[in-house]
Amino acid sequence: STTFANHYTLVTGLYPEHHGIVSNTFYDPVTNDTFNYKDLENNQRSKWWGGEPIWITAVKAGKRSAVHMLPGASAAIGAGR
Repeated sequence: STTFANHYTLVTGLYPEHHGIVSNTFYDPVTNDTFNYKDLENNQRSKWWGGEPIWITAVKAGKRSAVHMLPGASAAIGAGR
């Protein structure tokens, strides 16, 4: 198991095959692109991040939310960031 896949599973409640982050580094043959957790410019693109993390759900419910140092924290996911 890998950090990014496990942590994003915890914050979305989804399995990796449903939220899209299947490892710290992986290749997507459909888009001919590679996700690498060290490539900050690429890994912040919303196309990689399926599902809705808990901080987005909280904001939608009218709550204040902050996140730091979790996979997806800097990515534009859904209506939030």
